[in-house]
Amino acid sequence: MFTWLRPLDMYLAFEDRPYKLGETVNIAVELSPQNNVAVRVGRIDLVCEGRYQQFYKGPMIKERRHIFKPGMMRGLMSDNPGPRRGTINVPSYYYTEEVLKNRKKSYVHSSITFLSNESLSSDTTTTFSAEMEIKQDLPQHFFDSNTSEGTVNWTLVATIDVVRARNITRTQPVQVTMFS
Repeated sequence: MFTWLRPLDMYLAFEDRPYKLGETVNIAVELSPQNNVAVRVGRIDLVCEGRYQQFYKGPMIKERRHIFKPGMMRGLMSDNPGPRRGTINVPSYYYTEEVLKNRKKSYVHSSITFLSNESLSSDTTTTFSAEMEIKQDLPQHFFDSNTSEGTVNWTLVATIDVVRARNITRTQPVQVTMFS
C-alpha cells in the first residue's frame, strides 16, 4: 500500500559559511519518522544552477530581392503564376543572425549517499552525519567561450527514498566560492 502522508520529518544542519571548491561540508541529517518506515537510500546532492548569456550565430538565411521597374505593379497583381515581366532579379545573398539568449542550467555538481537499506522505528529521532567533499570542477558554462559571466547559485538537496511512501526532499542554499 502506498501512502501520500509524510512518512518522516527531515532536518539538515551544517555550518553556514562560504565554502571553497575542494572543501568538505559536514552535514547532520536528523530523521524523525511518524511510523515505522523502511528507507531504500538517502543522499545529498550539491546542485549548481547557472544563469548566463550565450552568444551564437543562428542558421544561414537566404534572402532574395527583386527590383521592379516603374509601372509594373499591374503585372504583379495579376493571377498569372508565370514569370513576371519587368522585374530584375538581384542575386540572392546569405546572412547569419547573431543571437544572444539568456540560459539557465542546473546539474548535480557533487553527491554523497549517507543512508542505505535502513529501518527506522517511530517516535525516535535518528541523526546521521555525512561529509560531502565539493569537487574542484568549475561550473560547466565556464568552459564555453560563447558565454558571458553570469550568476551561480548553489543548493544542498537531501532526498530520502522511502519504501511504499512518497520521497522526502529538503533543499537549503549554501555559499560556494569558486575563486580565492
